[in-house]
Amino acid sequence: MDNHNVSHENQDAASFQPTKWDMCALCQKNTKEKLQCPANARQTNQGSTYVTLAKNLTKFGECGALSPDILTRLDDGDGKAPAKDLRHASTFKVDERIRNCALILQESHLLAKLSRGDVIAQELKYHPACLTSLYRKAQPKVDCTDQRSDQIRKALVFAELTEYIEEVKHSSTGHNLKVLKLADLSKTYLSRLQEVGLETGCLHSSRLKTRLLAHFPDLQAYNSGRDILLTFTDSLNTTLQEAYAETIDDEAVHLAKAARIVRRDLFSLQARFNASCTEDVQNTSIPESLLALMQMILHGPSITSNKGKNQAALSLAQLASFNAVKTEGKRSRANTSTTNKHSKNREPPVPVYVGLTIHAQTRKKELVERMHSLGLSISYKRVLEMSSELAAKACRQFQHDKVVCPMKLRHGLFTTAAVDNIDHNPSSTTSKDSFHGTA
Repeated sequence: MDNHNVSHENQDAASFQPTKWDMCALCQKNTKEKLQCPANARQTNQGSTYVTLAKNLTKFGECGALSPDILTRLDDGDGKAPAKDLRHASTFKVDERIRNCALILQESHLLAKLSRGDVIAQELKYHPACLTSLYRKAQPKVDCTDQRSDQIRKALVFAELTEYIEEVKHSSTGHNLKVLKLADLSKTYLSRLQEVGLETGCLHSSRLKTRLLAHFPDLQAYNSGRDILLTFTDSLNTTLQEAYAETIDDEAVHLAKAARIVRRDLFSLQARFNASCTEDVQNTSIPESLLALMQMILHGPSITSNKGKNQAALSLAQLASFNAVKTEGKRSRANTSTTNKHSKNREPPVPVYVGLTIHAQTRKKELVERMHSLGLSISYKRVLEMSSELAAKACRQFQHDKVVCPMKLRHGLFTTAAVDNIDHNPSSTTSKDSFHGTA
């Protein structure tokens, strides 16, 4: 009985020979008919031809029109589709993109395979259609916050470039000729993009030229050898534009639009004091549009005048964010002298620093409140709240370290001795509420 089974299995194994792909995949015979390869189909997605062939073969087998031996011979373990459509993963860029897509989609099965090593070392294979489908699935889930920030920066740099061209246009005649080289504008534009932290790569000057010509109707481009020169014409179009120059009402409308854009970004950002500060807290507490507007006001909107962020623009932008009011109530409309109520969700470092510094140096409530009424500092009540928060955090740090030491001691710096005073409520006139100790 056992020998009969072994003999039957050997006969089955011998009956299934490997498929010879130089012959017909179904009958395995040489005939005069021309063979057709699904990989040579003219469709955009070549893999769909194999999928259709596999489905038809399966249906023919179910209805008995095709021998099961042919289906078993064509099945190589990965379905009925031949393995000719598979491609080898041979670049690290493919490995990086597959890993990013797997992380975005949280594909645990794919992540488990990738944890063994890169796709080149594992000699992984893939269908082009499957790889494209994976990319498309991951694309909608990519966080678009960085993309929007890059788009805003590029738009601001382009606006600065247009303002520079406007200055050249309205400059006096004589030595300052109204002729610009596209190559020089491209270098200036590329340099400014790198200054704001954007990865530019290769800049297409022809696309920049198209954007500039679309922005300036009276700007014309002329070929001069290998250079492209841009100049403003004195045609009827320029005359009509000067006749219908912007009025005061138009400028007011532009100011209202700029204010609406800045306020939209301003109230969507939160900067709450949490008893700690990072190195870039000044940049993260204000929106990019507000800081760009302050830099344009202080140094001009031209691309040649903006050389990076400066402290004056940062301070003014933080004070504007601190004093911004989202909605005004009936009381603030009736009494214009009432101080605005500042939100704790918008407390940039500058007003906090001013309030805490004045209180630490003078201990005068009147001076802090006067700075608060001018919009330069937080209120005296808020100063006391922050002082309590800082003291509570210091106490928690002392309990965690199991030792009391000044908070100004620096890590990694050898200190032979440190002397400091411990003061609590020094403004009290009685010894009951105040405390002074020497360490």
